[in-house]
Amino acid sequence: FWLLRLYYRDERSILKWMLFLSLIVIAVIQLYSYFVFQKFGDFALTPMTPRHLLAACLRSGVYQNAPDKEIVQAIHSIYEQNSRSLGYDTTTPVMALFGDSDRIFNPAVKEFCLDCIQRNPRQYIASIFHTMENHINASLYIQRSTMAYEHPLFKTCVSVQILLCTFLKIGHLYFLCFVEGITTLWIYIRSRVLDWIHLGLAVFLTMMVLFTFVGSYAAFSRLLIHTAPLAVLSITLLLHRIITALRPEAAVSGQP
Repeated sequence: FWLLRLYYRDERSILKWMLFLSLIVIAVIQLYSYFVFQKFGDFALTPMTPRHLLAACLRSGVYQNAPDKEIVQAIHSIYEQNSRSLGYDTTTPVMALFGDSDRIFNPAVKEFCLDCIQRNPRQYIASIFHTMENHINASLYIQRSTMAYEHPLFKTCVSVQILLCTFLKIGHLYFLCFVEGITTLWIYIRSRVLDWIHLGLAVFLTMMVLFTFVGSYAAFSRLLIHTAPLAVLSITLLLHRIITALRPEAAVSGQP
């Protein structure tokens, strides 16, 4: 996105501070990943990568592609005994087969999972899209009645969250990603001008949704809650564009 904007000379002066701030964010992420590497031996944002990969392999069934059929049978037995659950009751005993039974990073599990995925990437990718399809009707807002917030700032944040997320479902995010992309293309074909706001929303919403489903295996509503502000902004801009197209005189005169 930034490189595309740099291609246009008239955009470069606007991007200086944005690029600078982006580089700071990237540096912070790299530094944090380095600390994780120092402690757990994996250059990532979390040492939970093996457990998440394992859950994804169980859900997709790619673990059955491993050449060691003895370990495959052991994993399958644990998976079936726990009613095909992807929680800790399944992943912890499976990780124990590789010499680990807690939350600490386990390189053997990560290596096993990556090997299984590489043996049948189509099955793994198909599982991701199947999971996305199954969560179309999931609401972004999950009411947590057990949580009580006494601080007024927290209460305000929760109220705003409820206001933004009550009507939003994960399927709405898919729709907005598609519509923003089509809108960007339509504007460019019509005027040969890239609408950076719509393009940015299309790119960032798509990346947020895809990376959430690729990088995790459950609680997608909670993990996608950060997309709510962008989703509301997208809806607002699309409605404004529709109203402007239907009533062009209102856009010129400023009438409601």
